[in-house]
Amino acid sequence: MRKLVKADVRRILRKIVIYVFALLMYLILFIMQNKDDPSDQMDMFRAMVEFLGNFLVLVPVYLTVYGDEMKAGTMQCVIGRGMARIKVVIGKLIDCAILSGLMLFGLVLVFYLKNYIGDVNLTPKQNEIALIYTVIVWIKLVGYYAIAGIMLFATWSSSLGLITTILLLFVRVGLQTLQEKTHLGVYDKSYSGLLEDGYNDILIGNFPWQIIVAVVVYIGGALLITYKLFDRKELDL
Repeated sequence: MRKLVKADVRRILRKIVIYVFALLMYLILFIMQNKDDPSDQMDMFRAMVEFLGNFLVLVPVYLTVYGDEMKAGTMQCVIGRGMARIKVVIGKLIDCAILSGLMLFGLVLVFYLKNYIGDVNLTPKQNEIALIYTVIVWIKLVGYYAIAGIMLFATWSSSLGLITTILLLFVRVGLQTLQEKTHLGVYDKSYSGLLEDGYNDILIGNFPWQIIVAVVVYIGGALLITYKLFDRKELDL
């Protein structure tokens, strides 16, 4: 599986499309007007990393990892040569995690550079929090890939997997609205809600156990369901 992941990442990093989206993302953040107050600057960064992560990382990474391979039949070939399906499922998720992590880490570096050039004096703690929040967004994206993988590997359709990935963004908004209307903790118990609660605990110095729950229950559960469905699917190898 390690060789598969290494080969996949090398292949994808040769594609210009991933760099186009990365540069576009960095440019958008860089040209955003700096805020006079460091707290406002942090709020701006959190909003931007969330927005850019959802729209300029989530979809491009998904398409580069799954789109071309589904068309070319590469995964069928790997499975036909004897690689266990669970390793293929986990390997592709690792591909997504590596690529999205690289893009988001670059976003943090651009933010630091932007603050240095603009003479925005953030404290070391604020710089650390910016990095931590980016890690939270990264974990959130990895979870979206894992959940969308249920549909992708169950139907062997990258289009349906992509639709699921995008729909997850709307589901999050829907759960937030439902919680506001009903005062039930439906969003707090969701994947995104648990990660946000974990982030808030980090801010006040508590252990973010919610992040562990989110990873184990949602990502682990999604991988298990994906494997069970994918293992029973007949493929033309």
